[in-house]
Amino acid sequence: RFIEQEKFKTTLLSVGDAVIATDDRGLITVMNKVAEDLCEWTISEAYGKPLDVVFNIIHERTKKPCENPARQVLLTGETIELANHTALVTKTGKLIPIEDSAAPIKGMDGVVIGVVIVFRDYTIKREQIRRVEFLSYNDHLTGLYNRRFFEESLKKLDKPKNLPLSITVIDVNGLKLVNDAYGHEMGDRLLMEVARILKESCGKKDIIARTGGDEFVILQPSTDIKSADDFKNSLKKISEKAQLDSIIVSLAVGYDVKTNSAQDIYEIMRQADNRMYKNKLKSGKYMRSRTIEAVLQNINNKYDNEQIHTEK
Repeated sequence: RFIEQEKFKTTLLSVGDAVIATDDRGLITVMNKVAEDLCEWTISEAYGKPLDVVFNIIHERTKKPCENPARQVLLTGETIELANHTALVTKTGKLIPIEDSAAPIKGMDGVVIGVVIVFRDYTIKREQIRRVEFLSYNDHLTGLYNRRFFEESLKKLDKPKNLPLSITVIDVNGLKLVNDAYGHEMGDRLLMEVARILKESCGKKDIIARTGGDEFVILQPSTDIKSADDFKNSLKKISEKAQLDSIIVSLAVGYDVKTNSAQDIYEIMRQADNRMYKNKLKSGKYMRSRTIEAVLQNINNKYDNEQIHTEK
């Protein structure tokens, strides 16, 4: 029996996660180094103390104490896992998000003689999960929502309570020309500047997404035709005033508004897209001409001898 206990103790102490074991009264008997570091208690300080004195856990959001896992296991004889948003309060008062489980320790006769709690710091894992979630729904360059999130939001917002629902489609004029003339780094800066303009122009309830290389879409619940038109005109004015070195910020904008439940939201989307393309045909040539002038001016300013050659 003694040899078995020592093997058990050695196994617990060598586990990579934090481990605390108690006797059948819920008093601490074993604590590995990882647990000591996380709880900020040494085994000599913790030995014989009730689990909840050392393993002080609360709900991270409400700050209410969580039920003692050793007590739960001793009562039920079942393995349990702690609820989400459980946090450990260390000896010095630090709050560490944790994930863990508690399991019964049973004797040869099947009677519960103690409890083992295995837990780990959840901080890094949670950050990794948040990062994966962010990348699955957000554009990596601009930080705006991506096409996947937009398509899901379109379905969710397509409800009578959100009508009138405005869809605005925006295309960045001349992005390819900027990439060719100044390089992709400048093209990325242009996209980030457009994203900044859109974020500053939209309300908290609006959904802004980058749905393609140079295309953005904005969903605006409870926005009528006049408000959508005012928004379009405002975007055009703000973009014309934007400065990005010698780059011209020019947007082609089109919108449509769903005003009653009988309308197909995807038809509204198509209409907004068509209007954007019509707007692009009007402004695109002018923008390309201005961009080429800016490129030539930039070359002439840098290289005096090139001006005559360029003009020829």
